Amino acid sequence: MTDLKQMLEPVGRYVRRETDEFEALVAVRERRDRGRRARAVAVALAIVAVAAGLTSRVYWADEGSRLADTPTPDAEIVPPQLVPAGSTPYLLDLRTGGVRSLPATIADGDYHSFSPDGTMVAFASRDHSASPRVDNSLSVAQIDGTGLRLVPPDQANHPFDPRLDHFSEPRWSPDGTRLVYQARHSCCFGELFVVEVATGRTRQITDLARSGWYPETLWPDFGSDGNTVTFHLSGTTRREWDVWQVPVTGGDPVLVRENAAFLSLSPTGEQSIFLSSGVPGESDRIMISGADPASVARTLLEGRHIRSPRWSPEGARIAYVDRETIKVVEIATGESVRLVEGSAVDWVDEDTLIVFPREPGSN
Repeated sequence: MTDLKQMLEPVGRYVRRETDEFEALVAVRERRDRGRRARAVAVALAIVAVAAGLTSRVYWADEGSRLADTPTPDAEIVPPQLVPAGSTPYLLDLRTGGVRSLPATIADGDYHSFSPDGTMVAFASRDHSASPRVDNSLSVAQIDGTGLRLVPPDQANHPFDPRLDHFSEPRWSPDGTRLVYQARHSCCFGELFVVEVATGRTRQITDLARSGWYPETLWPDFGSDGNTVTFHLSGTTRREWDVWQVPVTGGDPVLVRENAAFLSLSPTGEQSIFLSSGVPGESDRIMISGADPASVARTLLEGRHIRSPRWSPEGARIAYVDRETIKVVEIATGESVRLVEGSAVDWVDEDTLIVFPREPGSN
């Protein structure tokens, strides 16, 4: 298998770095307050990260928070100076600013999600013959592009509603043995399914059509113990969204939090993040709470039009999209770094992102 570190070495034709351009960044980081260990002190501190005129405010939580216990990344974040053109997703090394293309066998897809151990990737495969383009199959492969196969293996005869033929949003279980994904109709409504990666055995875990919901996107994610799946749903007005939870074996959804979206549990299961406004793509802040998503929450970060926050594998950082810009916040320091333009982002490992460029013509 290709070594991931070799895959992510900076490529000369894409990346040029001048060390003096980063001296100011390094100096700021060296002067940064070292008071991380003062966990008993409640600090109401706003750190403003200015990049190209865009700002984000990050708040320390008050008493009872576990923010001060969050792991601290070992490496500094280095923004890239040059990124590939086009709409194909690419890998971004936060330690060097280097970028790297995905292997060809997995590059032409959507919703890439990397396994917890960083060895495999799941993604929705594209059907270019359709207009508009659709993602009508779900695939897994090794991170170097080998071993490509479909899951579930017989997607042409999906054992459930045959209209649910568009696959999206795969997410791995904590132990890397299962995927939860959304299968939906080309029009709108969709359901959640859990598939065993090794065997292809598939189970439908929601029946939202029966309830009269017609979601376009559910943003599913496993709980830290792998026994539940959280997702968000719009209300009848489609202007406010709520977070729900369903057992991994299926059943009736339970309301977890009203007026919230994009909820995600930390890898340790000790914290939750979600968007405060129940309107995906229009929220101005990321909230953080304890292990119980319904517990009291505090503002972690303010922005403009935030969506798609994702925990890093070790829980030290959160990547998110703010007004079509990819940003990363280090929770222990409160520093938010602006990286590149993009429509979506996810983690490969603690120091590597997969970036999905903006679609041509998007605002």
